[in-house]
Amino acid sequence: MAEIAVYRNEAANCVVMKDGEKLFTFTPEQWSVICMAANADMESRLYALIHGETLRLERERKWQENREKAVKRNG
Repeated sequence: MAEIAVYRNEAANCVVMKDGEKLFTFTPEQWSVICMAANADMESRLYALIHGETLRLERERKWQENREKAVKRNG
């Protein structure tokens, strides 16, 4: 996999992203939008991860309660 590097070219007033042999240039405004989108994506992924983990823990807790009730009834 190619290494990706990002740096600011002060002389050209742009952000440069080098992906292997390819160069991409962005204005500071474009780079700002890219960063905001990446942040929003990461926030969404983090929320989904936390929400999924919360649901999993709640489900396990409920299953444990139901197993304990079944043991008491049958026991």
